[in-house]
Parts: sequence; C-alpha cells; structure tokens
Amino acid sequence: MPYYDYLCDSCGSFTESRPMAESAAPRPCPACGAPPRLARS
Repeated sequence: MPYYDYLCDSCGSFTESRPMAESAAPRPCPACGAPPRLARS
C-alpha cells in the first residue's frame, strides 16, 4: 500500500498507509480528530 501525507490545520502533517482507492477519504487526524487534507508536493 502506498503512503500518503496529510495536513491537519491544527496539528500539522502526518503520514498514513492506505489503499489508493481510499486516498481521497482520509481518516481523521490521529491527534485531534479533525478532518485533514491531502498534502500535495
């Protein structure tokens, strides 16, 4: 499974291993539960 970098507006970035089909619907931030956005580089 690929790794994706996400950004939480409150906590910063975190990385998650997810199936490619689920990359657009990330789990909440593990620290605060806020919805993150996919980091683009």
